[in-house]
Amino acid sequence: MSVPFKLMLAALVLTLLTTGFFGLDNLLRGKKTRDVSTRFDAKIPLRPRWIWAYLLYYPMCAAPLFFPGVLTDDRLFLRVLAGLLVQFFVAWPVFYFFPTRMAQPAIPGDSPSARALRGLYKVDAGYNVFPSLHVANSVYVACVSVQLVPAPWSAAFVAAAILISASTVLVKQHYFLDVPAGLALGIGAYLVF
Repeated sequence: MSVPFKLMLAALVLTLLTTGFFGLDNLLRGKKTRDVSTRFDAKIPLRPRWIWAYLLYYPMCAAPLFFPGVLTDDRLFLRVLAGLLVQFFVAWPVFYFFPTRMAQPAIPGDSPSARALRGLYKVDAGYNVFPSLHVANSVYVACVSVQLVPAPWSAAFVAAAILISASTVLVKQHYFLDVPAGLALGIGAYLVF
């Protein structure tokens, strides 16, 4: 496969990963959703500043394209993309048959973080929260980075995955239980691929 073809294929997969579940959102609108909140969720404060860690998810998903060997080794390229795709195809039926929705709170203040979080809430109404694909994909990329990039860089990817995972509950886009479910999905995809 040529590098331009791989980039095109990767762009397609990344688009599916980052926006594909919005189509499912439309199918679920008006459908009864399940509540997976716990008492612990009520104790987690809303922290609008964490929106910036939450948004790290998007470049994090694209990062493996820049890992050594991914664009030059066809087999490695396909394995990395397959790991990302399998997470989506495992999560999608869960989203459909076990629909969940995050109760998004009012966001106080008018800081750039508060405005950015309000914008996110307008785009993402909080459906499809269990398991968290933000957590799953980020953890998967961190695991791949440990295998493919030097230690200081892989440590940065692991730290980013931790920040993204924490941000999911701090910006109230996910419940606490969504995080371990996403963690299991991300690690599972890594172990398979």
